[in-house]
Amino acid sequence: MENTMMLSQSCQDTLRKLDLFVDNEIRTAETAEILRHLESCPSCGEELELRRRLRNRLRAAASSDPRPYLQTKVLASVRRKQQSSSIADTAGFGSS
Repeated sequence: MENTMMLSQSCQDTLRKLDLFVDNEIRTAETAEILRHLESCPSCGEELELRRRLRNRLRAAASSDPRPYLQTKVLASVRRKQQSSSIADTAGFGSS
């Protein structure tokens, strides 16, 4: 869906509602209308599949546990910043 200027009104309407459709947050009447359009429009069908794959990847990324070393790296970074801030304050370079 590169150029929305060349899309039919039906495609434009469908694409506007596609995210709600993917998330099952759309009314039944609109769902039937979108499904009818998707059956006859390969381009919008491809867009639907792309958005579904994107949603699945985002959900998988959000639900996965962070790498075991992430907490260690974050805490080490915070400690370094605290130490440099403390040294700057002691040397008289801190904010007044």
